[in-house]
Amino acid sequence: ISRIKYYAPGNQPGQLGGKAVRQMAEDSPQRLWIATEDGGLNLLDRTSDNISRVNISGMSSDNIHSLIIDNHRNLWIGTFMGGLTRYNLDTHDAYTYDRHNSPLAENNIFALCTDRDSDLWIGTTNGLYHYDNASQQIEPIHQQLLDHAFVFHLDSDKDGIVWVGTRYNGLISYDKTTGTTHHYK
Repeated sequence: ISRIKYYAPGNQPGQLGGKAVRQMAEDSPQRLWIATEDGGLNLLDRTSDNISRVNISGMSSDNIHSLIIDNHRNLWIGTFMGGLTRYNLDTHDAYTYDRHNSPLAENNIFALCTDRDSDLWIGTTNGLYHYDNASQQIEPIHQQLLDHAFVFHLDSDKDGIVWVGTRYNGLISYDKTTGTTHHYK
C-alpha cells in the first residue's frame, strides 16, 4: 500500500501551480497552503484532495519564498520582488508591505518566523526586520552584523533568541531583549 501521493504541477484545475515548492503552512488539519517560486500560492483541501491556485488582491509576485501563519490567523507571504503580504484567513483582508510604504530596504523576503512572544521576524536580502503587532509596522533591526545581511533562514528558540542564517556571513543569533548579536564563524 502506497502512502505517497503525487500532486502534478500544471496549469489545469486541480494541478499544483508551480514546480518549485518553497514552503508550506497548515491552518487546519484539512488545509495546507503551498508556496511556490514559479506558480504563486496554492491551497490543498485534504478533505476533497483538491488543489487550487489562490490569488490575493495586492500581491504583485508569484515568486514566493516564505510562508507562515501567526496566532492572529494571518498568513504572511514573503515574495521575491513583491514585498511581504499579510492575508487574514478569516476576513480575507490583505495588505502588502514593500519598500515604498514601509522601512523595508528591498522587496525580497526570503525568511519568516515567529518567536515565543508571537512576534514576527522578517529576513530579506538586505537585513533583518521585526513586525510590531501593536502598531502594525515593520521595524529594521540595526546591528552591524545584520545590516544589509542576506537573510536566508530564520528560527527562534524557547529563550526568545532569533537565529539568523545568512547567505554570506554564516549564522548569527539575535537576542531581542538585550539587542545583542553573536556571530558563529
